[in-house]
This record gives sequence, structure tokens and C-alpha cells, in this order.
Amino acid sequence: MLRLARRLPLLLGLALLAVLAQAQQSGYFQSYPGGTTHAVYQISDAKLSNPIKLGFDVKPAAGDQLTVITTNEVTASRDELSGGVFEGMAAAQLAVSNPAVQALAGQQLQVGTTYVLPGGARFSAQESKKIAGAPVIAGFLTDPQKPGQRTRLALAQGEAALTLPFPPLIETETLTDGSYRTTFKLELVEFSRQ
Repeated sequence: MLRLARRLPLLLGLALLAVLAQAQQSGYFQSYPGGTTHAVYQISDAKLSNPIKLGFDVKPAAGDQLTVITTNEVTASRDELSGGVFEGMAAAQLAVSNPAVQALAGQQLQVGTTYVLPGGARFSAQESKKIAGAPVIAGFLTDPQKPGQRTRLALAQGEAALTLPFPPLIETETLTDGSYRTTFKLELVEFSRQ
């Protein structure tokens, strides 16, 4: 157990770096408009008894540089820390890097429109609302390659689309015994801009 306790900060850090690498790969930092952004996401997974909190702060620095501060927090059993936490972080990375999600990111979407995406996936934009103060267009993403599964997806609009590293909501639901049950959820719970 002591070895796990010593390795845990390193392992959580590596998982966090993988998620941040996705933000970098998606062009987030190249299109960042400046100013200070504070965002906290909560990651819930069916295999974890408590959510993971992922904090992300971006501040301007000298010249054309940015200071990025990331944090992660989780309370979990030793067994969950041995595997479930990393599965949750891996699921977050996979959800954010989904080609359909990437195709929609940064787009100005219209409520009442269905968008056909790479691989035949479809996003049905159903409502305009706010999540943690960020304006979003929310709806359902379905993929013919994943029958029995749907994703509630909310994509930031306006300036929030340029300042948030990940969509404000990605909630995967799986059809089980005739009803949909949440198996994974990444949700923005705090957001501020200066």
C-alpha cells in the first residue's frame, strides 16, 4: 500500500497530463483569446464512488506566454485508486477526443438542427442554456457504431468556446433493461473569466 501511496501523485499527474495533451492537440492554446480562465470539471464514472475534480486555470504571463495551473482531487478507496480513477481519467480523454465531439467543438450551433458527423454520428441540438455560467447548446449525440448508447453533449458557445478546454458536458448513457443509465459524466461545475 505504501508503494501505491507514493506512486499515486505521479500516476494522477500522468493521467492529468494525458487530458491536457488532448487540449493542446485540439488547438485550444493556439486560439486562446487571452485573459484569465478558471474552470473546474467533475468526472463521474460508474466504477467510482466519488467524482474526480479536475481544475484548470489559465493566466497571461510575460510576452506571448500563458501560465497553466492544473489540479486534480479524488477521494476513493484503495481498490478504486488502483484502477478506477485511471479508468475515469482515460474515459474523459476518450470522450473529449471523440471525432464527433471534435468536429462540433468551436462551431456556432443552432437549436433544432441535427448535424451529421464523421462516421455517421448525429448531434441533435435541442436547447440553449447555461452550465456553470457558460452559454451552451445542448443535445444528444448518437453513433450508429454504438447502438444502445447515447451521449448528452453540451458545447460552449461564444467566447466560452475559446476559453474552456473541454465541452461543459459529456454524459454517456447506456441502454440497460429498457432504460438509459449514466455510465460516465464530465461536467463543468465552476467557470469564471477575467
